[in-house]
Parts: sequence; C-alpha cells; structure tokens
Amino acid sequence: MGKLDPARATVREIQELAQKARGKKKTAAPRGRTTTTEERALAAKLQAALHKAGARDATAAAVATKPGAAAKLRLELPIDKLSELQSALAAIHRRR
Repeated sequence: MGKLDPARATVREIQELAQKARGKKKTAAPRGRTTTTEERALAAKLQAALHKAGARDATAAAVATKPGAAAKLRLELPIDKLSELQSALAAIHRRR
C-alpha cells in the first residue's frame, strides 16, 4: 500500500490509505427505492390542478415503493374539496 507514520499522519491521510486498502469509493451508496421523473411530474401536475380548482392547501406526492414497481400517490386535501379533486383529475386526464 504505502508507508505512513501513524504518529505524524493526518486523519485524512489515514482515511485515504484505509479506503485504498479496502478498495472502496467515496461515493454514497445508492438508495433502494425511488420515483421516476414522470411519476413526480404527474403528482406535481395534479397538485397544480387542485390548487387551480380551489383546493389551495391540497398536496400530492409520488411515494416510492419496491424497486421496479409503480409509485403510489399520497394525496392530502380537505374533505370538503372532493369536487375539486374530481375536476383536477379530469383536467389531468385531458392533458395526457
């Protein structure tokens, strides 16, 4: 590997030498679950349509599931705004 005097070496030098010895990269490990760009965009369109329809405090988010599976939709809105949900869904369906 390389000779290093532990008494005089900096922490960074020791860590770099240890990483070389282990063969590890400094990159972060990939997360197992994620959503696609299209799924996040669809959730954002639905939220925008809900806001436009009058449900200003409604939220819509794509939620990751198992790798390879379609994302789930997390939707929060006041119960008295269900008619706005219907019109927002219709608006999104027309756009697609």
